[in-house]
Amino acid sequence: ILPCSAKKPYSESRSHQKFHGVLRNYRDFPEFQEVILTSPLGAIPRQLEDIYPVNSYDISVTGEWDSEEITIASKMLISLLEKYDESIPILCHVKDPGYFKIIENARSKIKNKIYFTEVKKNLTSNESLLSLEEKISEIKDSYNKDDIIPENKNFLKTLTRKFFKIIDYQFGLNTGNKIFYNGIKTWRNKRSHQIEISDLLTREKLGKFNVNSGQIELNLKGANRMLPFSENSNYIVFDGQKINGNTLFRPGIVNFSPNLVPKDIAVIFDKNKDKIIGLGSLIVGSNYIKNSKQGKS
Repeated sequence: ILPCSAKKPYSESRSHQKFHGVLRNYRDFPEFQEVILTSPLGAIPRQLEDIYPVNSYDISVTGEWDSEEITIASKMLISLLEKYDESIPILCHVKDPGYFKIIENARSKIKNKIYFTEVKKNLTSNESLLSLEEKISEIKDSYNKDDIIPENKNFLKTLTRKFFKIIDYQFGLNTGNKIFYNGIKTWRNKRSHQIEISDLLTREKLGKFNVNSGQIELNLKGANRMLPFSENSNYIVFDGQKINGNTLFRPGIVNFSPNLVPKDIAVIFDKNKDKIIGLGSLIVGSNYIKNSKQGKS
């Protein structure tokens, strides 16, 4: 568990680069899960640091938390940590009182052992980074990895794991397994500067990672791998069989997910919801669509 930074994404900040200078020394690094505590957003998995609004909020880092922020962050942290096996140790490299309150709140709700580094001066001092290194070495083998780490070793590749998590965030839990079941091959498009994603075995192109939005933009082949489609995911049902052009207007929508927000990527179904006919980035959210009869969606 790490603190946030003023620079976004966090991994490009000076402090987080120093943290990674320690973490990446370990062969086990791909097995580590980093969680960043931040106000006002709460607890953010490292894999989602590029997604809006995490990638762009602009609030000075003071280390001061009000009671509401502590409550929100505590609930998010507990929700995240409960997903992990209780034998996995949790290491915290934080300094300010607000962070400790959040972690103590989480400690009361989970069974995992929680450890703290010894911070001297600041989190990036040589003494503090040495403590981080020593604590990792001390606890990293304190649980039975063979019972927990997935057999699919491809999943332990840092970029692959990131994209699995992003797809799950965008379209629902386990969607990454449905789309990327063979593993993925990635490469950077020199023209667009986006990261192209294809199936590791079939070489079919499935979509691309937009480095600006932090989201994965699937193509139709990638989207169709989500079928059967989860009702909890982002979708719009179009009043027709085919979309002409690149903009969908409100009169053409007959149904939609209840929790859509602007900038989300949604799958677009035909009128009978039998076929995926497109994907798009939302201009407005569910509330606007529900309460309007015209305009762009």
